[in-house]
Amino acid sequence: MIRKNASWLILAGSVSISHAGLYSIELLPERLGDTRLSFSSINDNGVVAGESLSGTSGVIAKQIVTYRRDQGVAVVIDNLHHDYLSRGVHINNSGQIAYTHNLRPGVAYDLVRTYRYTPGVGSEMMAPPNPNLAYTPISMNNRGDIVVQAATPDGWFQNSVIWRQSQGSEVLNGSYWAFSIEDNRTIVGATPISGFVRRNGESPILVHFPTTSGAVYHMNNSGRVFGAYRDQAGVNRTWIWDADLQGHTETPTDGGFLLDDGSITGAALRGSPRNQSLGRWTSDRGFEEITQMLDSGSLAHGFDRWFVYDVNQRGEILASAWTHDPNNQFAEPRFNVILRPHPVPEPGTVFALGAGLAALLRRRRAT
Repeated sequence: MIRKNASWLILAGSVSISHAGLYSIELLPERLGDTRLSFSSINDNGVVAGESLSGTSGVIAKQIVTYRRDQGVAVVIDNLHHDYLSRGVHINNSGQIAYTHNLRPGVAYDLVRTYRYTPGVGSEMMAPPNPNLAYTPISMNNRGDIVVQAATPDGWFQNSVIWRQSQGSEVLNGSYWAFSIEDNRTIVGATPISGFVRRNGESPILVHFPTTSGAVYHMNNSGRVFGAYRDQAGVNRTWIWDADLQGHTETPTDGGFLLDDGSITGAALRGSPRNQSLGRWTSDRGFEEITQMLDSGSLAHGFDRWFVYDVNQRGEILASAWTHDPNNQFAEPRFNVILRPHPVPEPGTVFALGAGLAALLRRRRAT
């Protein structure tokens, strides 16, 4: 008997698989002696980058680390100092890493600098346009271009700065807050009244939402734009704009990442309690709770809380996961994890599987 909700259907001797339907969870390793090991970025090759901290107060030492499933955790850059302002480490598909180092150890927000590490070359500091500001990276594309936010010594945002590979810095007008730089060097972000899109070599285009709280966070390779705003009732609403920035689709999601396949992955269902929803939205299937599609090994962990850091184009989700304990909710242990979608069989494998199933059905009918 074939269930109606099975993920495969027998059709004319072949199998049609529209979605693998299951996710596995991989727990990333901890390191003995670390005060905190946090991962914040995953590239399309599945390589994860983050930072390892040691020490509890005052001067906190920092290392930049990577993780590969076949190699484990490796230290890439050592002898750094915590900046107390870090917005995460970023890694691109060529293995370049954007990270920070505090030149005045133990002092928050002061003399924080952004660096770009290139495999086989080493690290270079991005020359600060204003030496009195702290610079922390928030986005890096596959060219090695970096978007940073500059802050005053007391931690207040000042402006966005773009460092392009092999070029000098560009300081954006203080009313333009850049959130991402794409591979085609399009910059997206927010202004006090709207989101904006600035394609390479062109003037910014304002993207208007129903309220002035709107922002643009990402553009995928087909030119579609992902943004959100808060409505008059305080509800976050997510929009996907068409490439011409004329039409849009509203999705029932909060947060997440717009991938090149058009999905919003790593999102929460709008209105869900914070950290309790983790899903994927597509235009044809709507919103699906990934937490309802975990394989048996992943269910055994018992996680019911999630915080997503990054998603790559393979749909692998880098997150922290934990189990809520109402009696100990302020000390619940958190784990670094990757949620990986089960692979969909290749067309040749699918056809062979379908032919085998069809033959099995014929034999059963004959008996």
